Amino acid sequence: MFIIFDYFCRSKFLPKMKHFLIFVAFLSFAGKLFAVDYDSVLHVISDRTKPFNVRYEAAIQHFDYFSAEQSDVLENEMKSMLREAKHFEDKTPAIHLYGNIAVLLWIRNVMNAETAKHYLDSAMVYEKHASELGKAKLYIVAGTYYTLVGEHVTGHEYFYKSIAGYEKVGGYFDERVIMLHNIAAHYSWQKDTASFRKVLEKMRPLAKQANTFKSDFFFNNALAAYYYMFYAADKQQFHYADSMRACYSRIIQRFEKINPPPKVLKRDVAYIYYYYANNYTFAEAPDMDMVYTYTQKAMDLDTANLQLKLMCYMANANGYTKLHRYDRALEWAMKALHLTEQPNLIEEAQLSEIYELLSKIHAGRKDFEQALKFEKLYHEMQSKINNKERSQMVKELETRYEVAKKEESIQHLTEQNRYRQNINRLYLGMLVLIALVCVFVILWFRNKRKADANKLQITKLQSYLEGLESERSRLAKEMHDHVSNGLLALEIKMQSSGVPDELTAMANSLHHQVREISHALIPPVFQYASLPEIIDDYVRKQNGLEGPCFQFYLTPEEGWEQLPHQTALDLYRIVQEACSNAIKHAGAKNVVISLSRKENQMELSVTDDGCGFQTAEITKGIGLQTINERAANQNGIVTIDSSPRKGTTVQLIIDN
Repeated sequence: MFIIFDYFCRSKFLPKMKHFLIFVAFLSFAGKLFAVDYDSVLHVISDRTKPFNVRYEAAIQHFDYFSAEQSDVLENEMKSMLREAKHFEDKTPAIHLYGNIAVLLWIRNVMNAETAKHYLDSAMVYEKHASELGKAKLYIVAGTYYTLVGEHVTGHEYFYKSIAGYEKVGGYFDERVIMLHNIAAHYSWQKDTASFRKVLEKMRPLAKQANTFKSDFFFNNALAAYYYMFYAADKQQFHYADSMRACYSRIIQRFEKINPPPKVLKRDVAYIYYYYANNYTFAEAPDMDMVYTYTQKAMDLDTANLQLKLMCYMANANGYTKLHRYDRALEWAMKALHLTEQPNLIEEAQLSEIYELLSKIHAGRKDFEQALKFEKLYHEMQSKINNKERSQMVKELETRYEVAKKEESIQHLTEQNRYRQNINRLYLGMLVLIALVCVFVILWFRNKRKADANKLQITKLQSYLEGLESERSRLAKEMHDHVSNGLLALEIKMQSSGVPDELTAMANSLHHQVREISHALIPPVFQYASLPEIIDDYVRKQNGLEGPCFQFYLTPEEGWEQLPHQTALDLYRIVQEACSNAIKHAGAKNVVISLSRKENQMELSVTDDGCGFQTAEITKGIGLQTINERAANQNGIVTIDSSPRKGTTVQLIIDN
């Protein structure tokens, strides 16, 4: 059908052939396209007692070659099937029905373009639900539609998407060749030989891989059209006509070798026979034996095609006219004229061409009366055609004007709606912003009160701890200056008074204990020693006394000198308190102190192997209270992990 379209776009002799592409595009779906009894097909499609798949396949396979009258019935039946297909889980039938209805609507009446687009858009809604193969077929429909309405760039995009889909699935070489064939058609109309050649270069290897009659047909068809572009530009370049004839010959030879002849593409091959014959009429002295032989083969192959028969009659009439055999030319031209009496067969442009040829033939026969008659008929028809074209142009301009007015009105309403929506969005945004500001202010005041309360609590705690350290210092001084010195004086007096040595030793021990307690109560001076050094000194002293074995682990060993004085003091007091609990209450044999720092976090743990206790039964003793207060002063988290006979671990984590 490609070459059919290509030639007759250039002549007046193919009604509505600008719509040919739909026939080509849907060959991908079709199986048996010819020798169809349309009444039988319509009976199958409309029989509700038959399964959906049977009716659906009949509609899809025979879609391409229904007449205008039959397509009206077909459209209604496809819409009926569509209502069923929409309920199926597999959306492929719905996609194809939507797409075919869209194309059918446009072909039957260009004014249905808006409705056709609605059906195509409905088909595209199901795109995400379709399989890769279903999408490829959907893109064929979309590409066909956009090509028909003149949006060739969009049509090409969908054809290439279809090709990519078939490539992804694998195989489907025939379908890919057909899509490239449809793209090439546009370049033929545009006389873009460079782009056409690029498409041919893509078609050639695919047709070779397919190695089917269908792919061979479409490739040679396109190749012949390519040569025709050069021949049409310069009719003296006969070698291009010879190249075209060679392409037709390859199609015919392959077709005639198939036994029995295939029904697929039967009508298209019939047209190829016609073009092979018509190619001989390009010569100055046409070989009318070849013209007659192959026009007869064309008509025998598709006997029901009256349009093809008319074209064959005209080919013979034109050939004999070139040879000045006007009597034979008149016989064929009159056959063509009589055939035009068939209803709905040809358009006025075709009839005009017949009148023009008959005028030329009668002039050649010196029958000037008949020549004048047909010349007048020719001019009347041309005038009628021109008037119709002008009227159609006026109608189109009026339609465009009305559409433009409606679009302008719609645009105005759209802009008004958009303005109102923007105002509403602005009001809504302001309300949301005010609400957010109110929430922010409320949260800010709430957090500020909470922060002030925490700050006050920390200030009170710091004051309490400072008072506690001050009281510790005072007690340490009192114990050192009075109690310790008093015990020392008592010890000396007991030694000089002959008191038993046991009592003297007891006094000495008490003196040393009081002295150690007073030293422990005095806060360490961190400006002269770091926290690890003070803890290490504490561990050495504890290991010098009777009791558990103390160990101290430090990670890392450097960089502790910058630790704030208050932080170091709080950590040291926690170590003292935890170790004191391990000595007094746990009966521990081993106590491990661990101090580490990682990035922005510091961790202190004191672990003993003592008797342990149930953490749920912890009472708020002075020791635990001191630990918690010191941790709170540093915004730290204290955890105590203990259970009976499994020891105790006191852990403190502080963010630096």
